[in-house]
Amino acid sequence: MNYAPNKNPKVRCKVNVTDDDVYDDGAIDDDNNNEEHFQIQSTENDKKYVLINTRTDYQYRSDILNDMCLYDFVSALYKKKANAADLKYLSEAAASMNNKINEKGRPRNQRYPFQKQHPQTSTHLLMEYSEHHVPVLYGPQIPRRDRDDTRERYSRALLTLFVPWRTVTDLCDISQTWEDALKSRQHHISIRSWKIIENIQLLHECKKDRDEHLLQVITEAQTDNGTIIDPVFLPANQHIDGEYDMDHSEDLLELIGNIDEYTTAVINATKRSTENKYIEEAIEAVESVGRFNHINTHRQSSLDEIIDSGNQQLVPFICATPNLIRLNTKWQEQLKTEKERVRKGLITGTYANADDTLDLHAAKDAVVTVYKVVSGDNNGQLIMCIPGCGGTGKSQLIRALSKYFLVTKRMQMMRKLAPTGIAAAEIGGMTIHSFLGEQRNSGKPRTIKPGDLKLEKEWRLVEYLLIDEMSMVGLNLLAKLNRIICSAKHVDPQVPFGGVNVIFFGDYLQYRPVYDAPLHTDFSLPSKEKLGKLPTEKEIQQRVARSLILQINCVVKLTQQMRTEDPRYLQLLERLRHGQCNYDDYELLLTRVIGQPSVGSLHDSPWNKAPILVFRNEVRTQLNNKAAIHNAKEMGQRPMVCVAQDTWKGKPIEDPTLIKKLLELSDSKTEHLPGLLPFVPGMPVILTQNIAIELGLINGTNGIFRQLVYEEDSVSTDILSETFPNNTQYIHRPLYALVEVLKSKIDYNLEQLQPNLVPIPLMEQTFRIDIADVLPKDKKPKSNRKAILSIKRRALPLVPAYCITTHKSQGQTLNNVVIDLKLPNETDDIAAIYVPLSRVKRLADLVILRHFDYKILSIKPSKSQLAEIERLDKLYSETQKRFSEWF
Repeated sequence: MNYAPNKNPKVRCKVNVTDDDVYDDGAIDDDNNNEEHFQIQSTENDKKYVLINTRTDYQYRSDILNDMCLYDFVSALYKKKANAADLKYLSEAAASMNNKINEKGRPRNQRYPFQKQHPQTSTHLLMEYSEHHVPVLYGPQIPRRDRDDTRERYSRALLTLFVPWRTVTDLCDISQTWEDALKSRQHHISIRSWKIIENIQLLHECKKDRDEHLLQVITEAQTDNGTIIDPVFLPANQHIDGEYDMDHSEDLLELIGNIDEYTTAVINATKRSTENKYIEEAIEAVESVGRFNHINTHRQSSLDEIIDSGNQQLVPFICATPNLIRLNTKWQEQLKTEKERVRKGLITGTYANADDTLDLHAAKDAVVTVYKVVSGDNNGQLIMCIPGCGGTGKSQLIRALSKYFLVTKRMQMMRKLAPTGIAAAEIGGMTIHSFLGEQRNSGKPRTIKPGDLKLEKEWRLVEYLLIDEMSMVGLNLLAKLNRIICSAKHVDPQVPFGGVNVIFFGDYLQYRPVYDAPLHTDFSLPSKEKLGKLPTEKEIQQRVARSLILQINCVVKLTQQMRTEDPRYLQLLERLRHGQCNYDDYELLLTRVIGQPSVGSLHDSPWNKAPILVFRNEVRTQLNNKAAIHNAKEMGQRPMVCVAQDTWKGKPIEDPTLIKKLLELSDSKTEHLPGLLPFVPGMPVILTQNIAIELGLINGTNGIFRQLVYEEDSVSTDILSETFPNNTQYIHRPLYALVEVLKSKIDYNLEQLQPNLVPIPLMEQTFRIDIADVLPKDKKPKSNRKAILSIKRRALPLVPAYCITTHKSQGQTLNNVVIDLKLPNETDDIAAIYVPLSRVKRLADLVILRHFDYKILSIKPSKSQLAEIERLDKLYSETQKRFSEWF
């Protein structure tokens, strides 16, 4: 056996388990694989050298490590030259354990001496990694377990790696076969090791399926194209059941690369994913119901209003002048100053010109109960939850509570946070990330240092924390918030939220957090994936956050519907929440499918202007582009498209193929900065970046495009994309866009601008993209490896809003909406159906794009969602008993 470990995070461990048997795998017959590899290393004072390898280190490991298998040995330990500190550690370890018990600070990594037979026992020792590393096995692969002809080799490999041993007789008796030896010693294999063994077999299955698919693609390509591939080019070992070497798989991939362009097109067509098919069908469905046939036939009158709005003539597209450049600089400075002023008020709790009238009926009876709990009648720390389905007045309740704190002159004691910009703006608060002083996608967490005066000042007066949209708050984010509050308050970390009273608002049946675990995650449920594995730091923090949620001690449930005015539709939504809709509900929804007598097509008002809710960003982008093109045509204008400025390592990208690929990427893959952004006068738009959360200029804010200002000589008619017609004008250097934002919180008019007009500046983001598919053949990476570039993009943070995703619609009430209820494959989240259907007040306010399956109305909440809702219901009953006089 040959072993060559190192100290990288992925430990490379070369394991060649061979004997004199004859196998089909030619690599086994390589004479070099029968030789044991050694390294020459020094011993005492670098004057003496010995032959050493990992097998020697493992055989002569400390007696304390008797029960450790070879795989765990390489994963957990590495050899190092002993210094004075190491020798002191070993001497203390050999003495009393009391010294270790009384140690302060972080525990030192464990060290172990070698047995005296080891050539380096006097100069070297074994030290434990801070975190276990993942050994990477190389050499001939471990065979499949289900093949008779390699059963002996398979058994020997498993014994060597996963059963503790010092000599070969520990693994196999002289008279035993390796298969019998494995059966008699398999009880020595740990649960964790069995999981690794199962994963090795799973890898074989995946490789087999992949290779069979590649061969099938080649066969289909020959059939469709009439091309016959010479058998000499086919992998020699394809007849061996599942025993492909890695090189053979690469041969298959290389073979596909050698097929001509026509055949490649055929292959790509046959491999078209169900996802792409779903996207195409969704777009065809919108085109087939008239949305783009007669779009906004009276648009010209509205255009006149845009141009002459407020007696201030705004030309939709204008070349920059020195005065406009000066004004934009001044506007951005004013926005920055106003943002800091409002942010300071949010952090310190000081609000100017605020209405001090208190309306306790804003959210009916619930607000009275909550107000009395908050007013000080509750004993001890309050960790409260106020659940309620869509439309039950959660946001109104938060506004009413804010008024209560304002009237009682305690505004500085309360903070309002939410996981998203839209939710934060709705309640007049801040995003959790922003309040923590972190960028959402920076990957650089805020450093918490003892004595951080700024942090302490931010939290000194805070006693109440209101957190909205709890369904989208993740456990990791909550754990981070808890750590920072405890640090700022100088409180024992075991005290939840540093002793601050916390109130959660939301609905667990709405959308979950992205890239984080939801608050209702149940860690008590057994997980096969985690069997025998130590929890990571991330998982530990998630469990800490979950323990905080389990300490909720007061629940007030909002049950009175304040949005939905249609009783029959309200009953349908209630059954939908439990996955219990009946066929009558299904038939009722079918009456709203376009083409039914109630809804002819989407070219009729009000549906020709209603936003379309879809499930995929790719669908949203393509529909928005089509709508912009058709609206421009209706106005008799040439389409105007802003082009993003992409650079790599500070240099502009010049390759035409790469430029085209980057510009046509969905903005969901480019940190939400679009490569090609069409503009039409009066077009509804959505902000895609947080410009100033405190001023309502946040990711998800709706507005109306009024004017685009661009640099001189930056307009071209060179075709950049087949998406837009040939007469499109491309603007390569935009400066800013004026957008009318009705919900902005800017208290004064910017110089020479009408109310609600906001200058949206260019913003920068960096994203990573795999360009392997556009590289020349001789420069493509081998096998399935990726070629990643880090691209910096500068662009306007806007997208058209003719079509939005259902995720973006959460928390909004829409007057009219078009909904697609045909879900992408494998979508089993109840939020995907419940969120879009609960955005309107009446069934008559929505239309459904196309027919859908009855079964989607039967999607049920997950086990953890149901368990958490049941737990909150019990707490609600207890709360009613505790405060019976208020219910």
